[in-house]
Amino acid sequence: YSRSAVVALSTLPIGALFLVVLLWTQVPHLRLIVWASSMGVLAVLRWRIVRRYQRKAQLPAEVRYWRALLFISVTLTGCGWGSAGFFLFPAASFLHQMLFVTFLGGVLLISVANLAAIRSLFFAFLLSLMMPTVLRVFLSEESSTNTLGLFYIMFGGCLVLIANYMHTSITESLRLRLVNLDLVHSLSVAKEHAEEVSRQLAASHAALS
Repeated sequence: YSRSAVVALSTLPIGALFLVVLLWTQVPHLRLIVWASSMGVLAVLRWRIVRRYQRKAQLPAEVRYWRALLFISVTLTGCGWGSAGFFLFPAASFLHQMLFVTFLGGVLLISVANLAAIRSLFFAFLLSLMMPTVLRVFLSEESSTNTLGLFYIMFGGCLVLIANYMHTSITESLRLRLVNLDLVHSLSVAKEHAEEVSRQLAASHAALS
């Protein structure tokens, strides 16, 4: 996960900047600046967590600590995008609404590749991003905006199916890899045993001769 997290965190500020540019004429500037600054701080904090994880020797006793820290940081990132979905929603322009929801859908799509290996992380990110956005969409009185919300929900459902499929594939791949490693180890042990028996037989034959 740590490798994919580095890539994801590298693109987070770019995505936040793109969203600010997209909504600059639709949302109060102060609100955009405060949100973008918060996402920048969050990206730096997550970057430091990942770097610390990569540099520090991992012990089995620390797994629960790092898992909890990872879960919290991913959920906070999802809440950051979700807060954009609620507080930065461009209510005055349906075109900007479509672009905005499409952009957040792209963020969710990228999260599938990064988080599907740990399914609980993906669901935490999905719910923390989608719920505020869906709530804000359905608070609108426009029927077109509500229809957009329905498509957004269906898109989220498709992502859940894709994430479950990817999780199963990754889990099965890791299981087969472990089985193959055990098989290679067993074959190596058997080979060493056969070579030892062969040496002993050769030594016995030489002694009898």
